[in-house]
Amino acid sequence: GSTTVSTRTIPTDIEINETVQYLKVQNKTASYLYVTWQVPKLGENCVERYHVRLEDSIVSQYNFTNLTSFKFSNLKPCKRYVIYVLPHFYNHQHHLDLQRRPWRKVEVSTPAEDNVI
Repeated sequence: GSTTVSTRTIPTDIEINETVQYLKVQNKTASYLYVTWQVPKLGENCVERYHVRLEDSIVSQYNFTNLTSFKFSNLKPCKRYVIYVLPHFYNHQHHLDLQRRPWRKVEVSTPAEDNVI
């Protein structure tokens, strides 16, 4: 019998479930949060970009970056935020159910005005 080889790339479960490591808030002021993370353990060379999301009790904003750090600006003092980071891999369907993906998250509150930590 003949064997047909598909050229379509099927994402592996490993990469689908892979997430970033060591997400940390490195610096924060009343108006910005600077976060860093490390590449996923597996498939690090296959990361196309990172999806970064910032949520407070009212709004959610998101961005994409090729770096392993991001600065969220124009924030409000004394407010609680949740930051999420998710890697996007090459050759994968980007519209896969994002709710089921393992977002890495960190919660942080901005300090009062002029209080740099």
